[in-house]
Amino acid sequence: MFEWIGESFRYLLDFILRVLKTLLDALLDLLFIIIEILFDILIPVIEAVFEGLFDLFDLKAYVDMLPDAVAGIMGAIGIPEAMNIIMVAIGIRIILQLIPFVRLGS
Repeated sequence: MFEWIGESFRYLLDFILRVLKTLLDALLDLLFIIIEILFDILIPVIEAVFEGLFDLFDLKAYVDMLPDAVAGIMGAIGIPEAMNIIMVAIGIRIILQLIPFVRLGS
């Protein structure tokens, strides 16, 4: 006789749960939009800083000053690949240091 009360209560609880999930999704979307806006602001700033930083060190001029024989030997023994591996490893280490509570060896 009073099953309709229990059924209505379950329907109300289900509705409230769906509304809360929708609000949580909306808040997460808002958070992602804020992060995207921050990245849109920060990326040109970072690019400008690094562009000015790399202007100080013109590596191409130093590499061009190497004799052809030295450049050939360096290429033959894999110096460019080794330098790439080292730079990627340093970049990964820096990124890992930015994660809270992860201090790998420092």
